[in-house]
Amino acid sequence: MQGTRALRMRKIIRLIIIPVIVFAALIAIDQITKLCFKNFNETRDLRTNPVSVINGFFYIEYTENAGSAYGFLSGKAWAQTFFKVLTCVALVLFALLYVYAYKKSQTLMAYSLVFITGGTVGNFIDRLARGRVIDFMSAEFFGKRLFGIFNFADLFLTAGVIMILVYFLFVDESAPFRKKDGKKDLSDNGQS
Repeated sequence: MQGTRALRMRKIIRLIIIPVIVFAALIAIDQITKLCFKNFNETRDLRTNPVSVINGFFYIEYTENAGSAYGFLSGKAWAQTFFKVLTCVALVLFALLYVYAYKKSQTLMAYSLVFITGGTVGNFIDRLARGRVIDFMSAEFFGKRLFGIFNFADLFLTAGVIMILVYFLFVDESAPFRKKDGKKDLSDNGQS
């Protein structure tokens, strides 16, 4: 009885308490950095004068994106309403997936959803507060821009998607690349 209670408590800590703390930290990091770079942009115009952090690779430049990734639908009046509704639907789906991960004691899947949801909420806060998302980082490789201008919420979303791909490719019971030889893999399955 005592052992079962201890296992249940560890599961609650691992799959509820720590993820809530991580989720709050991700949103705080995203919102604080956006505020800092918004204020920094007001004193030094980062739109026209990007700051080179790593010359030829990483830059700080400021933009406010009214669309989605890479400015998609930024000129459409209905786009903000569309993105707000889409975000609400996505958050409900993420919550349902999280319950699934919790029931299966899948730590990697749970944390991937925490990162995806943290990034989604970070950008959602911008859409609600400003009607656009603040982006302030860019990267180049051999003189070609790798991505559009992005923020920490975008990085968290990307990390979460990579983690969930790893889960479904290597960890899930039906994963195509899961080790079948009985060795411990990346899944936790409630054992700590």
